[in-house]
Amino acid sequence: MAGLLNIPKFVDFRNKVMRHPTLKFPVLNLKGKTTIAIHHSLTKQGLGGSNAESYALYHVQTNGWPSIGYSYVIEPDGTIKFCNDIELRTYHVGNHNNYAVGICLTGDFRSENPTAAQKESLRNLVQALQKAYPHLKYVKGHNEFSGYEWKACPVFDYKKVLAEKGTVSKPTTLPNTYTIQQGDTLWSVSKGLKLTVDDLTKANPGIKPTQLQIGQKINLGTAKVEKPKNPTVNTSKPETGIKVGQKATLKSTASKYATGENIPVSIKGKAYTVQQIKSDRVLLKEIYSWVRKADITGGTSSAVATKPKKLKAGQRVKLKSSASKYATGQNIPTSIKNKNYTIQQVKSDRVLLKEIYSWVKISDIQ
Repeated sequence: MAGLLNIPKFVDFRNKVMRHPTLKFPVLNLKGKTTIAIHHSLTKQGLGGSNAESYALYHVQTNGWPSIGYSYVIEPDGTIKFCNDIELRTYHVGNHNNYAVGICLTGDFRSENPTAAQKESLRNLVQALQKAYPHLKYVKGHNEFSGYEWKACPVFDYKKVLAEKGTVSKPTTLPNTYTIQQGDTLWSVSKGLKLTVDDLTKANPGIKPTQLQIGQKINLGTAKVEKPKNPTVNTSKPETGIKVGQKATLKSTASKYATGENIPVSIKGKAYTVQQIKSDRVLLKEIYSWVRKADITGGTSSAVATKPKKLKAGQRVKLKSSASKYATGQNIPTSIKNKNYTIQQVKSDRVLLKEIYSWVKISDIQ
């Protein structure tokens, strides 16, 4: 899941805010998120209940929402509480929720001002979000969204705050450990913390990337920070010249998938079709991650026995224990059955499951 950042005073708060026992926010395509929405809480700083925990309590118990409506809350001391993954359709700007990511600063800025620490954290957060997710091109105040022109929110001049220079802090050092949250994969954690999947697997000998458990602690202390690439790689057409649709051969020397699992000897040295390209990896079409729609169920640990009526990218589904073969004909290992995965693409009779081993490193193809 997206939204985890390595910046000063950033706290992963997702497992601490109140959540509704059954309701959940819809999961959307991350690239559809284009705008950061700035709010203030309308609760005075320093008062009991003027914090992320209380906003979540109110949103769940009074409004009947799945959880707190914002993705981030910035407290007066500058602490950034990461409350919801940013691809979720949380509730904070009405009809604009599909494309907006909500940041709320604690305070009633009709009668008080954001603290210097809040301003610095807001700059750090917006800058980090736009760097990590370039499609977040726009920043607006709550009252700049159509239908909310009347709203006294966020009141303070956020544009002036964001334009101030010379006060953006350097990233903090990595914590020693990280606790796995719902929806986390090694890929999402590595990108959020500027690491590589290889760094994480080396720092955690024996870890099973497809069997991560909520609450499981993984080691970050010996993981290396990913070095910036120079020059920057164009994600749609890497420097290698590889293109979507072309045939590429998986080298016989390739050892691990980009997601950390061992590559079987039987598939090395063969040509495959490039389906997608990222900065350092490619998705090879024929390598075992397309499954038949009939072999998945609706997505939680107690998934129903029937498939969802409408499948879409980002939805969580479960691969049935009865599934026998991938849609491309290969046998499905028992070890990955009866587990939850994220839909990456949907075709007429099949779905591509994001976490099942088909991304390979660009350096491993020719």
